[in-house]
Amino acid sequence: MCLKSRSILPENIIIRGIILLLAGLSLLLLIAPRLISENIQPKTQAGLAALGLVIGVLAVLCAIFQARLVRSLAEVMQDARQQRQALSAYQVSRIDLMMLTGLMASGFVLRGLFITQPIRTDEAVTYLHYASRSLPLALSNYSAPNNHLLHTLLVWISVHLFGNTEIALRLPAFVMGVLLIPVTYGVGRTLANRRTGLLAAALVAVSSVLIEYSTNARGYTLQCALFGVSIILAFSVRSSLSPTRWGLLALTLALGFFTVPTTLYPFGGLMLWLLGEIVLSGKMVDAMGDDMRLQRLRAWVVCGLLTVGLTLVFYTPVLIVSGVTAIISNQYVQSFPFDVFLQHVPAAAAHVWTHWHTSIPPVMAALLSVGAVIGLMRGQRTHTPLFLACALWSMAALCLQRVIPFERNWLPFLPLYFMTAAGGLVWLWERWAQRQAWVGWLLASFLIIVLGANIILTRSPYTSLETGTFRDAQAIVQDLQGLLKSGDHVYLEHPNGDSLAYYANQRGLEWEVYIGDTPTTGTVYLILNTEYPQTIESVARWNGIPLDRYAPVLIRTYPQGALVRLEPK
Repeated sequence: MCLKSRSILPENIIIRGIILLLAGLSLLLLIAPRLISENIQPKTQAGLAALGLVIGVLAVLCAIFQARLVRSLAEVMQDARQQRQALSAYQVSRIDLMMLTGLMASGFVLRGLFITQPIRTDEAVTYLHYASRSLPLALSNYSAPNNHLLHTLLVWISVHLFGNTEIALRLPAFVMGVLLIPVTYGVGRTLANRRTGLLAAALVAVSSVLIEYSTNARGYTLQCALFGVSIILAFSVRSSLSPTRWGLLALTLALGFFTVPTTLYPFGGLMLWLLGEIVLSGKMVDAMGDDMRLQRLRAWVVCGLLTVGLTLVFYTPVLIVSGVTAIISNQYVQSFPFDVFLQHVPAAAAHVWTHWHTSIPPVMAALLSVGAVIGLMRGQRTHTPLFLACALWSMAALCLQRVIPFERNWLPFLPLYFMTAAGGLVWLWERWAQRQAWVGWLLASFLIIVLGANIILTRSPYTSLETGTFRDAQAIVQDLQGLLKSGDHVYLEHPNGDSLAYYANQRGLEWEVYIGDTPTTGTVYLILNTEYPQTIESVARWNGIPLDRYAPVLIRTYPQGALVRLEPK
């Protein structure tokens, strides 16, 4: 008599492992706060306990519906294998690959020229308040919207691997800024054609603003790259019911939210466009005679819900430790009365346009704008222009919020704008000189070279005042380290503090001792950032120092700063 052995399917093992993991995590969250209650605030204890209960209920539900989950997982794994085979069929021609390599090399060099520029205020905050702390604290402390969580995670890894240097701090933004070039090519090729993709990628490679934020330790280039990947995935699911593709789209969008909450604007615009594409796609029936549009609409709804669910999962540590108010409120952006908001809209739109065309000569900026208008009507193989859908959604969202975001919050749309403009220009050129394609490429190459050279000559990514600058902070800290004694006090004015604190941290100087509220018993120093400009009087007024009691003595001047000692009269 022989016994037949039953093999356990991989899907069974995975689902059972997930159930055990959820059960263990639930137990840990319910018990651990009680064991270390003296180190955890009561609000956090309650949040962890509630999360433990939710995870426990989820584990029970998974156990009840285990068989159904196993079948669903098997279908997804089979679909994933099919999608991997389909992806292997995606071909990039040798000429496109050579041009993309050249564009990425150019983008790498242009970004590399500015990666060691002096640290800016917001990226100094990223390191001092988040990336230099423990990882659990970095991913749960949302004391300011400066904490771009997924980017903070990457920065934490980078500085712990390579040390506290400007390059290590900016490495994630730099890498994503370079990868944005081929991602933009993929978007242009997907929505229009390969020529549009190449021209758009070239514009991204030499964009002053995108170069600047590729050398600024913030999460915007990561957000741009994730949005570009989302566009490619969204295009692929327009006529597909693949759970793998829809799931990847939801995951990519959720990662965008995990990076910057303002992904609300790209997310809404993309989902609105995708809805329009599904509705306008025409009736298609499957083998059972059912309208596939209804099935894709259901997939669209599930994708949106899954995005929200994954985002909540990613933000769970923040919700427990910092609370929901920390996420939805932004002390740096105020809500206006509706009539005042409408008055600000034209100027805000003009500022965004100017920001996007930084270091681009006016004639070329006008040419891109004309190309974008043509691209909205021609040059794309979709029912509705994605850029227009994003603009409509963003305007509707802003009307509800009645806020005017910073220009940098619209950066995810900049590669899409370049793609739209490239599509219009390519369409126009193909109809004007159909047999002179090489002339078009020669002209485009010349214009790209001009833009790149202009960035090198004007140094616009360096001279920008975005996110706060104090270019002489490192030199001033170095000089102060040899001057400061116990009881001395340093006074400064915003936005100098965080840049100075970063370099003080880098040099091992206990900066907080000299800038706190402790009484001054020694020498008083003033630090001036003349680029803003700041004066002895403005710094004294900012800190409430009565100048009539002191005689200012200039210790040293710097290219864009000064160090002053106040001598008592």
